[in-house]
Amino acid sequence: YQRRVHGDNFDVMTSFDERSGVVIIRCQNYQWWQTRTEVVVSVYLPAGTRGRDIFCEVKPDSIRFGLKATPSDPFVSGPLFGTVKSDDVVWNIDGHNAIIYLQKVAIHEVWESLIRGQEPASALALDQTRRKMMLEKMDAETPGFDFSGAEFSGQVPENPNTFMEDLPRGARPS
Repeated sequence: YQRRVHGDNFDVMTSFDERSGVVIIRCQNYQWWQTRTEVVVSVYLPAGTRGRDIFCEVKPDSIRFGLKATPSDPFVSGPLFGTVKSDDVVWNIDGHNAIIYLQKVAIHEVWESLIRGQEPASALALDQTRRKMMLEKMDAETPGFDFSGAEFSGQVPENPNTFMEDLPRGARPS
């Protein structure tokens, strides 16, 4: 599991993401993407911003992230779409971007938006995210196979966590 950060390119990826790409959702003050296990938020910062200038408050169900100089006007604030492991939050600054890593409590839950009640991602972005997460699940469960260039055709299962569990033992891929 690797993370890579490249300046203003918002290129923060796991090894699977690196091979298959991510579905980036752009919002007014930030952009975000998700994997089966985490949500990554990238916030563009004013020039010269340092770590000591930032406040980051993450609870299992909410986030506030902004400049200490303007706490009433955070870059990101509100109830999260899903629940996160607030003790596992990591953030860093790379160039003009703050990157925030939020670990999902419910693995494979597709978040429709970062902040509950804000405009949801497009139907196309959500479909692409579901497909990518399904391939990510298959990649993780079948070592030695590379699903990064694969495409998931047809309907993505409603609950990917139980995908193929109802097949007879001999019919499942090993």
